[in-house]
Amino acid sequence: MRRILSLAVTCGLLALVSAASAAAQSCVLPDNGSGTVDLPPDCPDGYLGALQIVDGLPPGTTLEGPANLRDFANVVRFPGGTLGGEVQQFDATLTWEVSGTGSLLGYTRSLYIPVTCEVHTTPRNPGDPVQTFAQDLFRLSGQLFGDPDFCTFQLVAGTDFGLPSPGQTTLARLPSGDFAVDSFFDVTFRIDWAGCPGSPLDGFMGSSTGTEHYHAGEPYQGASCVLPDNGTGTIDLPPECPDGYLGALQIIDGLPPGTTLEGPATLDDFAGVVRFPGGILGGEVQQFAATLTWQIFGTGDLAGYTRMLAIPVECEVHTAPRNPGDPVQNFAQDLYSLWGQLFGDPDFCAFQLVAGTDFGLPSPGQTTLARLPSGDFAVDSFFDITFRIDWQGCPGSPLDGLGGTSTHTARYQAGDSGALSAAGTPRTPGYTLHANTPNPFNPQTTIAYEAPAGSGRVRLVLYDLQGRRVRTLVDEVPQAGHHEVVWDGRDASGRRVASGVYFYALQTAQGTLTRKLAVIK
Repeated sequence: MRRILSLAVTCGLLALVSAASAAAQSCVLPDNGSGTVDLPPDCPDGYLGALQIVDGLPPGTTLEGPANLRDFANVVRFPGGTLGGEVQQFDATLTWEVSGTGSLLGYTRSLYIPVTCEVHTTPRNPGDPVQTFAQDLFRLSGQLFGDPDFCTFQLVAGTDFGLPSPGQTTLARLPSGDFAVDSFFDVTFRIDWAGCPGSPLDGFMGSSTGTEHYHAGEPYQGASCVLPDNGTGTIDLPPECPDGYLGALQIIDGLPPGTTLEGPATLDDFAGVVRFPGGILGGEVQQFAATLTWQIFGTGDLAGYTRMLAIPVECEVHTAPRNPGDPVQNFAQDLYSLWGQLFGDPDFCAFQLVAGTDFGLPSPGQTTLARLPSGDFAVDSFFDITFRIDWQGCPGSPLDGLGGTSTHTARYQAGDSGALSAAGTPRTPGYTLHANTPNPFNPQTTIAYEAPAGSGRVRLVLYDLQGRRVRTLVDEVPQAGHHEVVWDGRDASGRRVASGVYFYALQTAQGTLTRKLAVIK
């Protein structure tokens, strides 16, 4: 059965992160003329999240589903509030897609809910390129009348009801002058309800309380890599972005039909950099050592095979001339050569990787540097790299009897990762893997990820630089939404790991996301 509910609600702010949405989408809003943006942030997707009723239902039964708060109207703003900054009071629309589980499996409802809200924020500094300030969902209350299933339905949330719902907003100035918005609340809500006679909820009633992480917008990927001016009105290349260049590798040739070895790859840890004028583009040459880290997953006949390879490589990049001092510097680049080889690997008795124009494998690219108000530069840099991998499996390994030469092209992106395919970004359909905090760390760090509604099994696995599994932190079918896992720096046997760099991979049926962390002692 499917009906439309009409629910009148009064709220502090219900910032809802959708369990059905893949992840909050990037939200860019204009400067309001005073060096900041008007709140609440009117992001196209609003605040996305979920609500749930558990108490008052039979064991194993819930009423749950994604929710969306948007269409803000009649906004009133004035100084003050519990945080000493600003108060925002406004109307909006809350939509809740309700689905039953357990004994109510098959029950569905769509709630289109007119709401009024109040939010308190701390003071901010208009004009600053990055503005981060606390906020509080102060009040939410609402009641449903005349519904055929709910004879009683009252929803409250927020600090004013003794249900603390703190949050935070970050505004990041973009080269365009607009602001990227990243805003969330950890909302605690209470729903008091009773089912109507003759409805599917007949005889059920209770008071259900829960806390969820609700989000609007996200950190702006285009400025995800910000580097300092090197003193000459530009930056040093290659760009030392925290996540390096993200892309993918793949082996097809030499494998049985329908079988591949593939997965995300990262080019980073630049060392021994030498720069001098010249090159095929007439600007500058950069020569350096790096590490190409490849998270391998087998398909077809090799389904279930997984490895982490850390391949030492030597690189040479040529760039076209640029104009130091210009606020926006856009110039061509070329991966002229990349060469790497593995020795002593248990699965690959031979493994040599080459790429770049010097090997007859054209790998052009482009870099854009945009001056920020801070004086630093936002970096957007990519290469379309053509690789050739010559390889041979080792006797007794899963690759025994296999070998060949495989060539393919993939985009590697640093800075603005929006153009990457799922295989090379920290996002794959429905999932997002966040950078751990703190990093580097000692003695523990927190790893966060987002999972969609209907998620399959998820594994969060730690590897060392040799691709050996250190520990599995998560192996489950998660609920939709935001998840956090604390790693205490110990391996699967409970021993503290050595100082150094490790990788953590979120493995899902839709793909694998990989990031890097560092342990210090």
